[in-house]
Amino acid sequence: KAPAGYVMDEPSKNVVIGTNGDTQTVVVTNTPKGGLLIRKTDSVTGKALPGVKFKIEAANGELIPDNEGLTSSNGLYTTDENGQIYLRKLNPNTYVVTEVETIDGYLLDAAPQTVVVSEADTQVLTFTNMPLGGLLVKKMDSATKEPLADVIFKITRTDGTVVGNSNGEYRTDERGFISLPDLEPGGYIVREVQAKPGYLLDDTPHAVEIKDHQTYTLEVFNQPLGNLIINKLSSADNSPLEGVKFQIKYANGQVVDNKNGQISSNGIYYTDRNGQIILSGVTGAVVVTELETIPGYRIDPNTRTQTVVVNPNDTQTINFYNTPTTTLIIRKFIEGTENEPLSGVAFRVVDGAGAAVGPDDGLYYTDKSGEIVLTGIEPGTVVIVREVKTVEGFVLDGTPQDIKIEAGRVQQLTFWNKRAGTLVIQKKDKVSGAFIAGAEFQLTYAGGGFVDNDNGHLSSNGLYTTDDKGEIRVSGVVGTIVAKETKPAPGYVIDQSTQTQTVTVNPMDTQTLTFLNEPLCSLTLTKLDSVSGKPVPGTEFTVKDGDDNILGRYVTGKDGTALVTGLVPGSTVVVSESKVPSGYVLNTTPQTIIVRNGSNSVTSGTGGSSGGGNTGNNGGTGGGNDLTFENDPKTRLVIEKYVTGTTDPLKGVTFLVTESNGQVVGSSNGEYITDENGRIVIEGLEPGVTITAKEIKTLEGYVLDTTPKSIKIKVGEAQTLRFYNDKQGTIV
Repeated sequence: KAPAGYVMDEPSKNVVIGTNGDTQTVVVTNTPKGGLLIRKTDSVTGKALPGVKFKIEAANGELIPDNEGLTSSNGLYTTDENGQIYLRKLNPNTYVVTEVETIDGYLLDAAPQTVVVSEADTQVLTFTNMPLGGLLVKKMDSATKEPLADVIFKITRTDGTVVGNSNGEYRTDERGFISLPDLEPGGYIVREVQAKPGYLLDDTPHAVEIKDHQTYTLEVFNQPLGNLIINKLSSADNSPLEGVKFQIKYANGQVVDNKNGQISSNGIYYTDRNGQIILSGVTGAVVVTELETIPGYRIDPNTRTQTVVVNPNDTQTINFYNTPTTTLIIRKFIEGTENEPLSGVAFRVVDGAGAAVGPDDGLYYTDKSGEIVLTGIEPGTVVIVREVKTVEGFVLDGTPQDIKIEAGRVQQLTFWNKRAGTLVIQKKDKVSGAFIAGAEFQLTYAGGGFVDNDNGHLSSNGLYTTDDKGEIRVSGVVGTIVAKETKPAPGYVIDQSTQTQTVTVNPMDTQTLTFLNEPLCSLTLTKLDSVSGKPVPGTEFTVKDGDDNILGRYVTGKDGTALVTGLVPGSTVVVSESKVPSGYVLNTTPQTIIVRNGSNSVTSGTGGSSGGGNTGNNGGTGGGNDLTFENDPKTRLVIEKYVTGTTDPLKGVTFLVTESNGQVVGSSNGEYITDENGRIVIEGLEPGVTITAKEIKTLEGYVLDTTPKSIKIKVGEAQTLRFYNDKQGTIV
């Protein structure tokens, strides 16, 4: 085995070694392997071409791996930055080198080259690539030489095969260019298939020959299509006539559509305010026919149809004349618009003596064009025209106009109507500013009459209700309007000072009225134990207004409170306690409060306390106010009876218990008897009352104590009276 990069010269050698210490020398030689250098260059400039891919194989088809097989490349190699592939350790053999892939801008050289590589020999193969050619198409206006974008060309080879991936079609850019830089040398056909709108198609095929590394420039010009101007004039004074209808066709019967056919008009056109129809982008023989003229004019049958030839980059003008008749046109437009017509407006037409002109007492209505056309009026007649009725949503223009009729002339009177105004009513909560739905208003005109809904089509008797946005919006009104709130929304009270408001709505004007409502107030009544401070349920209150009218009776719940709702803000409310639960003393002192949203005011009453302010919205009303009442709990009295000098109780002793005014206490005519503990317990005595106890009957063997004892009952305290009995003496 030879070392890497070498070939064995002889696989073996024979040598004879003699006796007597004979020494023989054997020399083995290796010949270096061969090499192959592949060069890739531009066929025109000779510059090196990196990145070109080759396949290298032996003559028997065996692929040549790189680095003696240590690095597999499947026989594929790519030229380096110097445009070279260099294999240094090839076995002597015949090799075939084929270019399989070239770089952009070059034509592949597919012809293989064969080379014999010998020992210690380096062979050089040179491949050249022919640079591809280019094609630049320029599209320009034939008159101005300005570039034309969006022109479509089809490019094929001379054998008919298309170029590129879009069926050979290419579109000029904003510079008017189509650029194809990498075309194989050969013949090509360039043909325009779609011109830019307004230009004449030039579908002449152009043959070009693309050569190595050369760019062929093809300039193609388009002629602008022609222009046609149609003038429509009065034969009397050459004044332009707007709105005359024409049909325009080519001589072959094809209609001339608007915008070069992009917008279909079926060949129908109308003259503009200058009496003109201007068409661009037409070429050929064009036939123009006047179909309809405007009121007050007659079509001339001799010149009704005219034919004109429009050449490319040419402008042709034709004039049509109409003969005016003796005509008066009354025109009605909406003010603030560009002559937007208003149909359905009624006019009365009379002469200077006041006699009606025409039938129906001289009453006429504007048509969909906003016009009334009157013919046959005697020349010299002075005609007076006055608007007598307008359409909904517009303001009547009652100012008359007059004109003297002239023979053979079309005369005009123009009237304008202003749009009626809009009234917006807003309803707001005076406290929160929130919009309020459900409030009812009546709208009337200051001079009388309801403002009915939908201009009177829907009768509402002038009644409107605010919507979920808290608004009433009435359109089509003009004049002074009185808005009166007739019914507040639930939970609110009408503000008398602003209940009625007046506003003037002008034409094309929007006026807004804002009404504020105060929410109804609530009043919270609280009942507490004067000793413990705990709530006292079951207490009844009577609530009256400032005029002593009863508003209702309310009983405290488990939390000791009662809620009074629907109170008018600013009103006086008087609250008195009418019933208390057992065990409590009735508080007879009333309390008075002026209820308000956001505050309260106690003006009388000393038996309770007031407090708090606005506590929120309760039961659909706003502005909580608070009154607090306290009740004294009733207390007890204990009467005790003992044997004098001891703590021995005496059972069965009778006492009479009365109040200071002599009224007996209890249900047994004021009599109470001591129990086994010598006690009498009397419950439910009102604080402040003086109680007197007097012994009226004692036990046998004891001396009756007739001396009464008195005590004043205090709040929250159980009180005691003690009595002693002496034992009677004994006679033996």
